[in-house]
Amino acid sequence: AAPPAREGNLVYIRDAAQRGFADGQLDRLKEFAEAREDPEAREELLFEGHDSGLVRRYLYQEVERRYPDVATEKRPGNVIACVVFPKAERARRAEAEREARVEAARARTGARRIFQAVRDACRERNLPLVGHNCLFDVLFLLEHFEAPLDPSYEKRPSGTFPPVPFLQ
Repeated sequence: AAPPAREGNLVYIRDAAQRGFADGQLDRLKEFAEAREDPEAREELLFEGHDSGLVRRYLYQEVERRYPDVATEKRPGNVIACVVFPKAERARRAEAEREARVEAARARTGARRIFQAVRDACRERNLPLVGHNCLFDVLFLLEHFEAPLDPSYEKRPSGTFPPVPFLQ
């Protein structure tokens, strides 16, 4: 079987039976969304379970694209729950999601902050960074936390790191 068609990060289903199943579930969601009476009530619709990960990925993708106010939750048996939350709950969930993204970004930049703190402390006190056989360690730090190294890395990137006497 051919791999799923992709355009950017979007997933498309080529298999007619799988596409029919997914379209049927999305039609049910459309009817559910149109029939809602109380916009402040928490309501949910359960999609039928499907064994294909591709179909589930497509359903998650399409619910997110077509219905931004509908959250999806994974349930046992490959079932997807489409949940509509009251406005206050949507705002709380959006804020929690934003905080999680910020925390993830902080975690990814943690090592860089340590590197910068050591560099700045050495600069402020006009202290050299001294190490034994640490040339490759310093080059690794520069490459991964500052910027790609100049092809001729023997040129010390001035201003990037305090003076480093390389002891052999």
